[in-house]
Amino acid sequence: MNPFTATYRIPVSPLLPTPSPLEACPPWRGEGRGEGASAAQRNTLDVLTPDGPGPFPVVVIIHGGGWREGSNAAAHHHARMLLPLGIASVMPNYRLTTTDPHPAQQDDILAVLDWVGANARDFGGDPMRLALLGWSAGGHLVAQVGLLATRLPLKNPAYRIRCLHPVCGVFDVAQWLRDCPQYAPEVNALLGPSATASDASPISHINPDAPPFRLTHGTADTVVPPNQSTLLHDALQRANIPVECLLVPNERHTSLCTPRPSEPLGGMEGFSSFLKKHLL
Repeated sequence: MNPFTATYRIPVSPLLPTPSPLEACPPWRGEGRGEGASAAQRNTLDVLTPDGPGPFPVVVIIHGGGWREGSNAAAHHHARMLLPLGIASVMPNYRLTTTDPHPAQQDDILAVLDWVGANARDFGGDPMRLALLGWSAGGHLVAQVGLLATRLPLKNPAYRIRCLHPVCGVFDVAQWLRDCPQYAPEVNALLGPSATASDASPISHINPDAPPFRLTHGTADTVVPPNQSTLLHDALQRANIPVECLLVPNERHTSLCTPRPSEPLGGMEGFSSFLKKHLL
């Protein structure tokens, strides 16, 4: 049973100003009802759709938080900025490493993709025009799940991933630990008792069917150094996967993970231009 199911929908007009707080205009929410939910019932999702009949391309926006904290509320701002482009957004909550180590996080996002494949048409979405966007831990999950979902046995014909846009993500866990040993507690919590660094590293899952990538990273990022993006960029290039890598001068990790990331290169302008190219 897929743990993600829909319960209600309230469309949001792209012509309306963003409510403050965001909760003043509730989105579609899915409630966790099946196997795999943690004690905190993390497996919920929100959907924001433009007005109109669609079908609209769909972007799954994955929040960050070191795999141990955070929620999909952080993704609402990005979702609202995609509405004027005619793009719907799905924003999941996923299980955290405080209760569930790898592969729980990737399994939850894979379940979200299956949910989109089965339900997108109910909210006016087009599951054949799907993209993933996320930052920090969400950037890691964008690359990890996006690569796994494009090859058998996990490839699902009910949806098609057209592009992936991870921002300041960890793509080689072992290298990150060597460069930033102070984050050993986060790595240990992610891997748990049985997973390996290779299991949890997107760079280990590159395959010929991978979709185009856009990588964005700040050159002043000391939490996740920018070599994480250049390492993945080079590996994707060697595999002949279309990829572009934007290193934003003097930007730190947090400055690219905020509701209003720096413009023009590292923020919504860059996100939207890449998504328009592959989805519209």
